[in-house]
Amino acid sequence: MKKILIAGLVAIAATGFSSCGNSAQSAANGLGDSIATTLGTLNGSQLNLQYEMIPEADRAKMSKDQILAGIKYIMSLDTADLGYMSGLQIGMSMLGNLQSLEAQGAKMDFKKAYAAFEAAFKADSINQTDIMMYQAQFQTMTTRLREEAEAKIAAEKAASPEAKKNAEDGRKYIAEQKAADPEIKTTASGLSYKVVQPGKGTTTPTDADQVKVHYVGRLVDGTVFDSSVDRGAPAVFPVNALVPGFTEALKMMTPGEKMTVYIPGDLAYGVNSPSPMIGPNATLVFDIELIEINPAN
Repeated sequence: MKKILIAGLVAIAATGFSSCGNSAQSAANGLGDSIATTLGTLNGSQLNLQYEMIPEADRAKMSKDQILAGIKYIMSLDTADLGYMSGLQIGMSMLGNLQSLEAQGAKMDFKKAYAAFEAAFKADSINQTDIMMYQAQFQTMTTRLREEAEAKIAAEKAASPEAKKNAEDGRKYIAEQKAADPEIKTTASGLSYKVVQPGKGTTTPTDADQVKVHYVGRLVDGTVFDSSVDRGAPAVFPVNALVPGFTEALKMMTPGEKMTVYIPGDLAYGVNSPSPMIGPNATLVFDIELIEINPAN
């Protein structure tokens, strides 16, 4: 949220700079003061709205008086010194980027960032090939940072009592269903399924195909969380755009086939549920009817 406010400051500052010329040009006909006052009111209102949207803990770290002191300092500078003013804007933007990366778990050394910036900016020569190399390096490192942050969050979610309980409840549920119905089979991946109605032919979907299906999705307690049947219309989607367990089931089916599948959490949404109805590591049960396969062109 702090980055949002910094970005807002930069944008508002840019609005002010772009308007200064127009205000100066209009001063001769008496509009200068009115335009300056209106611009100040507009920008102040915009920033006030952004400020009220950030968490109270963050507001405590940067009071309105502190923000105003910074703005007053900038506004008191000689606006003819375009280089310095540009540097302030670039610095604020760079600071926001570093803080955003730091929020993902990497401690940023701002002094090293500036030293590297200064050396690169003052270099006698630079070429597009070097810039492309730096971009690739930066992309690789930030991707690694994001993946590590996501892995840490996923590990924390997986270790939560709710996730552990859901995984255990799912294992028990599937075991009970298999004990009660010997027709339920389990694949090497851990997907359990039962063919309720055989299909026709031998053609099965591939990852590149689209399929038309009817389905009902429910939790192990019987709660329905999604249903094309209830919506009154079959769904059409790419085979490879679904959770792994659903995709695996479809690739075993032929048109007209009906199947009940039991998808463990690790083959469903894992700890990253798209819905508050589906808890982390929840086992999902689907009744699926494959209506039609639309082969890829």
